[in-house]
Amino acid sequence: MTRGLYIDPRAGRLTVRQHAERWLASLTMDPSTFVSTETRIRLHVLPHLGSRSLDSLRSIHIREWLRKLEDGGLSPAYQRVIFANLNAMLAAAVDDRLIPHNPCRSSSVKAPKPEPRRIVLWGRERVLAVRSALPTRYRAAAGPLAT
Repeated sequence: MTRGLYIDPRAGRLTVRQHAERWLASLTMDPSTFVSTETRIRLHVLPHLGSRSLDSLRSIHIREWLRKLEDGGLSPAYQRVIFANLNAMLAAAVDDRLIPHNPCRSSSVKAPKPEPRRIVLWGRERVLAVRSALPTRYRAAAGPLAT
C-alpha cells in the first residue's frame, strides 16, 4: 500500500462487459476507428467473455476464446485485430488498477499469426493482355517489358 501498488480486490468485480463500456466511452479516436473497435468488441469479445468478472479472467479463458475465434472461420489477420483490441482493453484495466495483470500477456497466450501471403507474379502473356487493354496514355504505367 505504501508503495502505491495496492489493488482493491473489489475493483476487479466489474464484468468484462461493464469494463468494455467504460473503456470504449473513454477512447479518443476518429469515428470510423471507434465504430470498428466497438463492433469487434461487441461481436467477438462480449458474447464469450462479457459476463466474466475482470478478476476471474485467466489465461485459459483467453486461449479458449481464441480457439472459438479460429473455429468460427475468421481470418487469422482479423483474429489478430480482435485480440489486439481485447489486449488494449485489459491493459487499460491494469493501468486503472482494476486487475493486477493482463491475461492476454501471459506466456501461454499467443496472438493469432496472420497467414503468410504468397505473391504470384503474372506471366508475360497476362501482362501483355492487360497492357493492350489499357488506353494508350496509360500503357507506360504497366512498365517496359523485356524481350
